[in-house]
Amino acid sequence: YRDLILVINGTLTSSAESICVQVGNGTISTGGYSFVYVVNTISGTASPSFGLAGHANSTENSTSITQFFDYSATDKHKTWLGRRGPANSFAGMDASRWASTVAIDIMKVFPENYAFAAGTTLSLYGIEA
Repeated sequence: YRDLILVINGTLTSSAESICVQVGNGTISTGGYSFVYVVNTISGTASPSFGLAGHANSTENSTSITQFFDYSATDKHKTWLGRRGPANSFAGMDASRWASTVAIDIMKVFPENYAFAAGTTLSLYGIEA
C-alpha cells in the first residue's frame, strides 16, 4: 500500500477530548511532530488543539478520518490530513507532519486523558499505489 486511512467511529468515557496518534518510536512531546489543527464549534469559536487524529466526547458519536501519505517511504517526512467531528457540535481538520524518514511501522491511537467507550471502532485501510 502507498497510503493508510484510519477511521475512528465512537465515543469516549468522559467529556470532550482530543484523540492522539503516535507513529514510530518517538513520543508526542519529543517525537518531531508538527501540526495545524482547527476546530469550529457550534458556538462559532475556533481554537488550536493537540489532537492529531480527532475529537470525541461522551455524549455524541464522532467520526474521524485520517489519511497517512506514503507511510512506508524512507526518503521523506511523513504527513497526514484528517477531518472529524460529530455533525451537530463541531467540525475539525488537521495537517500533520512527523519529521522522520523512518517508515511508519508502529501507530498508537489514544484519547489524551480518558478511554474509548464500548462499541467504538478503529479501522485501518490500505490504499494501493
